[in-house]
This record gives sequence, C-alpha cells and structure tokens, in this order.
Amino acid sequence: QSTTTMSLSYEEALETLQSMFSGYTPQQLDTLLRHHGGHMEHTVETMLAYVDRSPEEVLEKLKDLPAEGVGGGGDGGSGESADRRRVFDADEELARQLAAEEEQQQQHQH
Repeated sequence: QSTTTMSLSYEEALETLQSMFSGYTPQQLDTLLRHHGGHMEHTVETMLAYVDRSPEEVLEKLKDLPAEGVGGGGDGGSGESADRRRVFDADEELARQLAAEEEQQQQHQH
C-alpha cells in the first residue's frame, strides 16, 4: 500500500511547527495542530494567514474557524480526496477573507 503524501507523526509535526514558529509555546502549537485534526499543512496555512498577529490572537481566531475532525481522518475512505479538496478550497477562501479583513484593518489604522 503506497501513498504519495509524506506522513509525519504528531510529535514530528509539533517539532516542525516549533522550528518554524518560535514565537509560539509548545502548548499553543499543540492547540493549533489539534484544531486542524493533526493536519500539518492546514495548521501552517492558518498560522501564515495570521503571521502578523500574536499567538494569543491566532488562538482566539480558532473559535471562528471550523475544526477538522480528529476521529474520522486518514483511514482512506472512498471520498477522502474530494473531502481534502473541499477542505483546501475552504482554507483558501478563508485565507482570502482573512487577508481582506487585515487589509481593511490596516486602512482604518492609517
């Protein structure tokens, strides 16, 4: 059974996040990673969308973001790739929305 995606253990993903985002505590990174069901790419996309905000602000924003299920993922169900595409599309739309919000906030501050 071969797969084309690289799979990280939860601990490896957490270590990688710690090396990428040194301003976050391990507990904050754990919260973000768990919110995204252990999905590293989605976690990083969220963090990059809020790169100019404090970790506390990013964690506060999680309340507005849909949580990804931890219990049902990764077992290769028949609709998995379509589901991943939908999640990616939703993430992409969210990133655009967040960028627009940030731009509006910056315009109001100047």
